Amino acid sequence: MGQVGVAPGYYQHNIWAMVDAELYLPEVWFDKKHEKLRQRWHIPAERSFATKAQPGLEMIRHAKANETHFEIVGCDTIYGRDSEFRVALDTEGYMADIPANIHVYLKKPVLVVPSNIPGKRGRHFSRMQVSSDNQPFTASSLVGTLTKVDIRHTER
Repeated sequence: MGQVGVAPGYYQHNIWAMVDAELYLPEVWFDKKHEKLRQRWHIPAERSFATKAQPGLEMIRHAKANETHFEIVGCDTIYGRDSEFRVALDTEGYMADIPANIHVYLKKPVLVVPSNIPGKRGRHFSRMQVSSDNQPFTASSLVGTLTKVDIRHTER
């Protein structure tokens, strides 16, 4: 059995230091079948499933609240795939690495929940969809056309 952790580190003047850490538990661990195992391993009963990005973001906010001064948040593309994480990082003033095959827009698209068709049976629309003519591009197709900012190599 392996363990996966979420652990932010701090880098300055060629020195790395881990500043926080949390054990990541897959969603399946929170089903009824794993209850005794969680108790045996002393996992708090109030703990619930969280994606890897959720505690990562909380640790970033905690570091900021403790006045840990940093300008760049570097993370691998697992976090960059999570749109909620990217939006939250942007709100905090940071950015995340994204996979080369992720779709991006050069202009902010208009998003709407489509109107339901009168008389049509089935579920109502609930997910946002792009209603503007903006077309997405894969990130890799834009290499060389945008300003490149090298921070660190993370793509394996």
